[in-house]
Amino acid sequence: MLRIAHTPDPDDAYMFYGIVSGTVRIPGFDRVENIVE
Repeated sequence: MLRIAHTPDPDDAYMFYGIVSGTVRIPGFDRVENIVE
């Protein structure tokens, strides 16, 4: 399990977008199950 939280700060959102969009790949993780806005 990998949990990620971010603030409304643009650089945090940029990091999260890379993971959600599939641009950044993390070995062993192939999807994001929960996104809370």
